[in-house]
Amino acid sequence: MARLAVQECGRAQADAAVGLGQALLADGRPDAALVQLSAACGRHPADARLLRLNARALLALGLPGPAIGALHLALELQPGEAGVHAELAMALFNAGQPGAALPHSLAALRLLPTASHAAMPSCVLIDLGRHEDALAAADEGLLACPGQAEVLVNRSIALEGLGRHGEALAAARAALAAAPDAPAIRHHVAATLLAAGTLTAEAWALYESRHDLHGVRRWPAGMQRWDGGPLQGRTLLLHAEQGLGDTLQFVRYAPLAAARGGRVVLAVQPALVRLLQGTPGVGQVVPSGAALPPFDVFAPLLSLPGLFGTTWDSVPPQLSYGIRQGVRAPGELRVGLAWAGGAGFVDDRKRSMPAAALGALGGIPGARFFGLQMGAGAMPPGLAVQDLMGGIQDFMDTAERMAGLDLVVAVDTALAHLAATMGVPTWLLSRFRGCWRWGHGRADSPWYPGLRVFRQAQPGDWDGVVAEVRAALQALAATHGGAGR
Repeated sequence: MARLAVQECGRAQADAAVGLGQALLADGRPDAALVQLSAACGRHPADARLLRLNARALLALGLPGPAIGALHLALELQPGEAGVHAELAMALFNAGQPGAALPHSLAALRLLPTASHAAMPSCVLIDLGRHEDALAAADEGLLACPGQAEVLVNRSIALEGLGRHGEALAAARAALAAAPDAPAIRHHVAATLLAAGTLTAEAWALYESRHDLHGVRRWPAGMQRWDGGPLQGRTLLLHAEQGLGDTLQFVRYAPLAAARGGRVVLAVQPALVRLLQGTPGVGQVVPSGAALPPFDVFAPLLSLPGLFGTTWDSVPPQLSYGIRQGVRAPGELRVGLAWAGGAGFVDDRKRSMPAAALGALGGIPGARFFGLQMGAGAMPPGLAVQDLMGGIQDFMDTAERMAGLDLVVAVDTALAHLAATMGVPTWLLSRFRGCWRWGHGRADSPWYPGLRVFRQAQPGDWDGVVAEVRAALQALAATHGGAGR
């Protein structure tokens, strides 16, 4: 009886700890939850519930390593529990370990074929670049959960990766029919349409769903959105909303907005303020995050293509920043290199390439290389690269140094947008499933006539891209010869 009483007391204490941990997590206090749950796990090491809650607290605090360890312990206690497999798969996936996540995502679906488990296997396989397998996993998920919208989206992405773009759009539309108000699905359909070159009113309207995606802040709040109509002397605030490259790409609409009869104020990232001061039609350029001048209506920069009804044939020309081209020595092809973007971008590990991959460009007669990379560690080994970025303060500084180059070779970052906008010939190195703005399978772009796209033939295949670039550079350097400016 005494032993039974002790066991009952222990269960009651564990139950109380579970309840407290759940309440603290629900209240948005993972730090307090971690204190309580870590202590409770020490007292009740065989309680998988506490280990799982402890892992959630650790993940909320940005500690994926210990969280994954806690979930492995929970799985040892509950090897047949689908929920543990699912949580472990998600934690591993978000920690950049898709290969380790895959068996747990499959186990979760097969142990408990529910909507919450149906999409994960195909998502992981897409990340691994295994599009045939991802398509099969999506079909398996749809057998378990017919019409599940997230699985249909993954099916669409897998088909896109296989080059079956018509079927990909059909799957995306099926997902939209299943969940017509889901922002992520509306955004996916928009991106699918735009990547296919279908620049239509429908695509731009669906693209507005980006404002409702999780973690996206609406800005500025409580003010009147511009509908694209006549301004009649009112002040229009155009504001940056995504990355630096997005601002550089879509600021070309500012003069068109000014032509609607109002005063335009441009709020952009601080690093772009000096560069964009002379934007035609713009009365004032201010740094976003600072105090804003008075305005009547506003529009996000990426909403302007829709407001102006942009089609494939009506993309406005890029702006010129008025930076004079430098004078180069005859016979020397000056090539700028940028191989990595900002780590804050959600897909940066796919769009950025290891510096070592560029080492294969060494030994090209007549080509001289210059580094445009900031904060990316060592220069490419085996390649003589002169760093151009010392002392750089903003994009005006970068533009002035870039003006002396004959060519910029860059991954999908703001530097590629800057070079292409300036009219410097630009070669963009694109990941396998690149951004919608670079389209499918084409080497040119309506956004930048002087830009050429080099694409991965397979996910992660930067060596193949660099081999193509090397061949093109050899040909260009040979013809560049003594053609100075």
